[in-house]
Amino acid sequence: MDLNKFSQRLKDLMEEDGITRQELSLQIGTDRKCVRLWLEGKNYPQYKSLIKLAEYFHVRIDYLVGLEDYILETDGQSVLSMRMEEVSLKFSAQIRDYMDKNHLTIYAIAKKLHIDQKALKKWLVVGSIPETATLIKLSKLTNISIHTLLGCE
Repeated sequence: MDLNKFSQRLKDLMEEDGITRQELSLQIGTDRKCVRLWLEGKNYPQYKSLIKLAEYFHVRIDYLVGLEDYILETDGQSVLSMRMEEVSLKFSAQIRDYMDKNHLTIYAIAKKLHIDQKALKKWLVVGSIPETATLIKLSKLTNISIHTLLGCE
């Protein structure tokens, strides 16, 4: 995972759009400090902000985080118009489907991702969504785009 790639892509998109940190923070409803940390390559945004960024710039999440090397513009349809419960249900369904098709257990997936089984159970049962860094690992493992995992397609 390359925070620098994410940071550079965000800078490039902001420059192309002619938008400042403050304007971006207002557009996506987050704190300017968060935007600064993203631009400095200190951390990834949480999934809600990641979705908002992709929708604002009309790009796929996978491009933003460096999993795709080309810009594939989206139509900007809002996943955020869905309730967040729907996003987590779609995410959970994608993971369950992958596990079923590949005959994998919670233990096997957790081991491959180097995470605790409890975290994976939370995603499947409670409907929570992992941190962006874990979403990237999960996308690589399953070969399912983050865009698809979060129900953006």
